[in-house]
Amino acid sequence: MKVLLINGAPRKNGFTTELLSIFKSGVLEAGGDPIDVTLRDLDIAQCNGCFACWFTDKDGTCVQQDDMSNLLHKFLECDAMVLASPIYYYALTSLLKTFLERLFPSTAVGLESVAHDRPDRLAKRHEKMGPKKTVLIALGAMRSTRTMEGAVSTYQLVTDGIGATSAGILLRPEIFFMDFAAGKPVTNRKVREAFKSAGAELIKNGKISDKTQKTAALPFSKNEALFRKHFSTYWTIAKELGLNTADRGTIGKVAAMDLRILMHELASCFDKVAGKDLQAVIQFKISVPDSNWYLSINNGNCEAINKLHSAPTTTMTLQKKHLTEILVNKKDPKVLMKSGAMKISGSSRLAARFSRLFPPPTG
Repeated sequence: MKVLLINGAPRKNGFTTELLSIFKSGVLEAGGDPIDVTLRDLDIAQCNGCFACWFTDKDGTCVQQDDMSNLLHKFLECDAMVLASPIYYYALTSLLKTFLERLFPSTAVGLESVAHDRPDRLAKRHEKMGPKKTVLIALGAMRSTRTMEGAVSTYQLVTDGIGATSAGILLRPEIFFMDFAAGKPVTNRKVREAFKSAGAELIKNGKISDKTQKTAALPFSKNEALFRKHFSTYWTIAKELGLNTADRGTIGKVAAMDLRILMHELASCFDKVAGKDLQAVIQFKISVPDSNWYLSINNGNCEAINKLHSAPTTTMTLQKKHLTEILVNKKDPKVLMKSGAMKISGSSRLAARFSRLFPPPTG
């Protein structure tokens, strides 16, 4: 099966490219023949709406001679087409939209008869050519997939318009949290595996299972409040670094290790059963400005607060790098205590319970 992989992202090395690459690995593993198309590298002008392709000749040649001429041949020769796009202001990117508009020469004057519950469809110029299956990969920043509805609707209309069948829709909300692997290691792995499985299922079964589509969209944040905190922190970090989002790698690495994110993730990992009757304050004291945090535990609830507490139950004094290592499960607090890298004042008993109260994230 020839699979045309259309990358509609304008940025290089972004999340769209990463997930499309994972999808491609599944296609290859299942014996498919993927054809990469990166729209940002091509010269494709917008459609003029002149209808010249309908009347110039039998092949429907576009009057604009650019990279779309060769791409249209690839479109007609493929068996399946994958459209991959980040969501830009509630829609597909302009790169992908332009590509879809320039598919117009594949249509001919006239209408096809379709079922009464489907929209009218233009006649196909090449009846037996073009993809029979399509897949949408859409990536959004928000927690809800509602912001992707416009892109999904466009995809469904295009799929019907070219006479194809949708093999699946892979939506990936909260896309910026793909870089926060330490906070949601299991979910992160499952999402990546789902995109690879989707590529393989397209080749083997001609469609992507509902289970795989649901797994691809698993939430990274536990609730809307935590999502909002992480979202705000991510863009605060981007502003602090003085970088634009073209440098996703730098922003992602810094954000993934930022205490403002890690401390809230730690609080969300609190074992409510282990600490159901506990009322305590665990203070982390660090000699770095704005890096002092405490965890307020109150009868099964835990909150992370960025300040020094006036009367903590336990105070853990350590370097910022050691606290980060604890938060990403690279260091056990007991090991740091024994080595002297972390000093304990107040209740050492509470400090000894830390690993039970805050087990490694399993989500």
